Amino acid sequence: MSRIRNFPLRRVDLVLIVVSGLWLMMLPMLWNG
Repeated sequence: MSRIRNFPLRRVDLVLIVVSGLWLMMLPMLWNG
């Protein structure tokens, strides 16, 4: 993981961050629904 931090964020990394953020927003909705 330390090696990855040295490299700039790639498109894949950005996508993973966005997807993880969406899951955090959707999980409460699914549980409450």
